[in-house]
Amino acid sequence: MKKKIFYLLVIIISLLILPKSINYIYDRVEVIIETKVLTSFYNVINVDAKYEYITNVVEKYFNDFWNEIKAFFMWLYKVLLSKDAMIIYIWVVQSIMFIIIIFKLWTSGSNYKYKTSKMAKILIFLMERLRWFISEFKMFYIENKKNIHRILFFVSGVGIVFFFELLIFLFNYIISTITFETHLMLFGVFKYIVVYIVEWFLTEHPVIIILVLLTLYIIIAIYMGKEKLRKNWKSFKAFVDAAEPMNILSGAPGTGKTSTGVNAMYAQTELYLDNYINQLIDF
Repeated sequence: MKKKIFYLLVIIISLLILPKSINYIYDRVEVIIETKVLTSFYNVINVDAKYEYITNVVEKYFNDFWNEIKAFFMWLYKVLLSKDAMIIYIWVVQSIMFIIIIFKLWTSGSNYKYKTSKMAKILIFLMERLRWFISEFKMFYIENKKNIHRILFFVSGVGIVFFFELLIFLFNYIISTITFETHLMLFGVFKYIVVYIVEWFLTEHPVIIILVLLTLYIIIAIYMGKEKLRKNWKSFKAFVDAAEPMNILSGAPGTGKTSTGVNAMYAQTELYLDNYINQLIDF
């Protein structure tokens, strides 16, 4: 039942995206029929003028960058050493301490004088439900990743838009190779990407931008964390392979004796399998 509910949620999200995909294809076909030219997605009106304007702004920004840095540090120096800043420091520190004390009195249940309030119980319950939903949906996504991607790709219409633009792009690319204008086509794609990203940052709601950047940060952080774990595990396997047999692990309670021993057994098993596979390959 839970799996069906999650599938239904994915289908509903896909159906919400479908009208935008249909409208996009309709507008693109209408423009192609009116202009009688099979234009690719990057042939946006005024893209050259917008790209030139962006490059001029960036050039001017970097030319004035050093003057802006000096002016900023001079302003910061004056602000931090002013009398008003000292008063603000004291007020901010006192306010933070007051908020911390009030929050602890509001949510703390360890002191018999202050019980957990109803609002705190509601917030804790909602956070626990949200955590449960995210955990369950994550497991559902891991187990049904391929099916979810297929549903989102085809039911939402994103797949139709992708193949529609891909066919037009490939046709124009083949024509550009015949006319020796491939470099102009690729540069047009580059200009479109730059203009699209800049316009998105300038026109999109700040909350959406923050969420997108936060998501990218989390994805990059997870990837870097996994890469670091992989390197650490590789180094640990090399250490176990070079170390002499261990019979006793000594140390204070909670220092990781059991964890080290278990990981060493896992590493030794992987080393045995690696050696066995290498011997089979050599054989």
